[in-house]
Amino acid sequence: MSDIKAGDLVMVVGGRNPNALQFIGVMRIVERESHLNPGFWLLDPPTVASNGSAISWYPSHLKKIDPPAEGDSLPTRANLDQPVTA
Repeated sequence: MSDIKAGDLVMVVGGRNPNALQFIGVMRIVERESHLNPGFWLLDPPTVASNGSAISWYPSHLKKIDPPAEGDSLPTRANLDQPVTA
């Protein structure tokens, strides 16, 4: 079972047809599950085959990109905007 859901950021890592190969490495937001192909996902912006139809993706062809953890060690704007003291 896939943990991918609508709203997730994913990268295309595989495909089931030659039209999909051009999208390997492309990052997209998951829009919704395909109503024509249950179990497959549609991305936003759409990935479109040469015949003009939107490509739906099987979960194993997508890699979910997790957001940074809370409390990430990178400084925020609030950390950087400190008053200068003499």
